[in-house]
Amino acid sequence: MDFLNKEKKGVAITENLLATQFGGHIYSLVDDTKDVENASFGFVGKKIDGERELSEFITPDAGNIDQFPAVLVATPPEIYYAPTREGYQEYYFVNEQEKPMRAFSLHLHDEFAITEYSIDLINDTAGAQKGNYCVLQADSNRVKEVVTPTGTEGFVLEIIDVDSSPLRPHIMINSKKQPKFIGLRVVKNQI
Repeated sequence: MDFLNKEKKGVAITENLLATQFGGHIYSLVDDTKDVENASFGFVGKKIDGERELSEFITPDAGNIDQFPAVLVATPPEIYYAPTREGYQEYYFVNEQEKPMRAFSLHLHDEFAITEYSIDLINDTAGAQKGNYCVLQADSNRVKEVVTPTGTEGFVLEIIDVDSSPLRPHIMINSKKQPKFIGLRVVKNQI
């Protein structure tokens, strides 16, 4: 496989979430319709018949976008085989359709980081801008950058950091050109 030409997938760093510290929820979700990248957002749906822990992963749409609390998809990567060091990078991992994935509840003041290419930016050339915000968008698991939220959104993230080269030993990214991580803080979630 030619890893240098393979599309890179989202990566999430869950350093300062209530769910990883002192008692927020961590969900096991399944999407039966598509693969889902880490650093994606959606909602927890109903329990899957016959399963005690698995629930449906719901993509925001025009009818539900501001109705439910959003969760962050951040499954620990499983990369079993790659012929080169480049192939073992976390940004090649994807949560496969119909397979369980991990999602974290997001609470007011939670902070985390995702790869910049996981955000639909206002200006791709300028990149994400500290002080701007990210909101959900219908029919997508990606957030989009906005200068100012309208105030009617059910889920809002503030861009608090634009980190061009994070040195995080627990994230397996050893390529020559590190992806840019964007630090985000939850300022609103329908919880």
